[in-house]
Amino acid sequence: MQATDLQRIFLESASEVLETMFFTGVAEENSEEASGTLLCAELSFRGRPSGRFGVRTPLATGRMIAASFLGLDESEVSDAQAGEVTCELTNMFCGSVLSRIEAGARFELMHPEVDPANTDWRQYPDSIGYTFGLEEGTMTLWMALEKAPALVA
Repeated sequence: MQATDLQRIFLESASEVLETMFFTGVAEENSEEASGTLLCAELSFRGRPSGRFGVRTPLATGRMIAASFLGLDESEVSDAQAGEVTCELTNMFCGSVLSRIEAGARFELMHPEVDPANTDWRQYPDSIGYTFGLEEGTMTLWMALEKAPALVA
């Protein structure tokens, strides 16, 4: 799969999930990735293909999205709640992306976790990411697919 195809799938999945579950949408395509205090969550998945999937967003954006999802005022959302909602968002995005990549295939998604080290997704070999703007900031989705093991003759 080419990077541009996967990035298009990221955008489609993000638009669908954000509008349906978080009452917000993509405001701008192909933005610059944010810096500063970031909220990062990722998970591993198994199937064909297998790999890792993650979300990176500024903490302030994570709080706004969590407030919308939880029906709270932004000032009421703790860092822990923002992290939990970002993990759930990561799970939803990954499921949506995988269903578009391999319709009908079965995948096992591991429990998403907040990455307190904010590991840069570009460290993973052959990783592909896409950053887009939201009304409340930016968000990056990324995926790193594992290479299929070579068959031994």
